[in-house]
Amino acid sequence: MWVNEKDEIIAIVSSEGEINGQVFFQLRATDDYKCFLDSLIEYAEKTFPIQKNGHFELYPIVNNVCKEVLAEALISKGYSFTGKYEKDCSMNLTKQYLLN
Repeated sequence: MWVNEKDEIIAIVSSEGEINGQVFFQLRATDDYKCFLDSLIEYAEKTFPIQKNGHFELYPIVNNVCKEVLAEALISKGYSFTGKYEKDCSMNLTKQYLLN
């Protein structure tokens, strides 16, 4: 989970608890994606990949709020784009959530 200087959640990178290579990227709408996109992707690559046929695989699932900017960042790192976006399993980060 990533938070901004106001302790608002701005990004979550998670799996559904299964070790299958799927990783969910959920971002809040913000103008400052560039400063933390690489760290989101690096965290996912270290935490959620599976080893298959002698190499590591990761299946990123992106919410609609950030689909263009995150898809572009993933493609620049060599990921393939399927054209599908996650619509149902994304937390609504347009609301304000504060950490205690």
